[in-house]
Amino acid sequence: MNILYGDKLIGPNYLYWIHALRITLTCEKKEYFLDGEVPEEHEEDATREEKDEYEKCYNHSTRVACLMMVTMVPEIQKNFKNLRAFNMNGQINEMFQEKTRHERFDLTKSLVGCELQEGTSISTLIQKMNLYINRLEHLGIPFPQDL
Repeated sequence: MNILYGDKLIGPNYLYWIHALRITLTCEKKEYFLDGEVPEEHEEDATREEKDEYEKCYNHSTRVACLMMVTMVPEIQKNFKNLRAFNMNGQINEMFQEKTRHERFDLTKSLVGCELQEGTSISTLIQKMNLYINRLEHLGIPFPQDL
């Protein structure tokens, strides 16, 4: 899992971290553990197949939670001990999403405010606008290619 070699979650890099985590989990076919809880354990009268399926699901969820923990700095890790991946993802999102919202607003404001200054080239303006667009796309705001 390549995310283990990347930057650890420190807070301000939340969007980069969650993006890399989702790519890694999608590759492993385990991204759904971020968005949904592990189903409840079957009753005692469950078949062996149902119990095995639950155990497999629970074990995969535990691996995702451990992966999340190992890719965080210790100061953030301590907030999430003994949490499942879904619950951990929700709390991390709450912790860092507000900062991300402000960053998106500031970038959008800067992009909209771009205008050609006298004495500068159009290519310089386009490069600056592309920088803002790329940063916004990385924050989860896609731009249509025909714009």
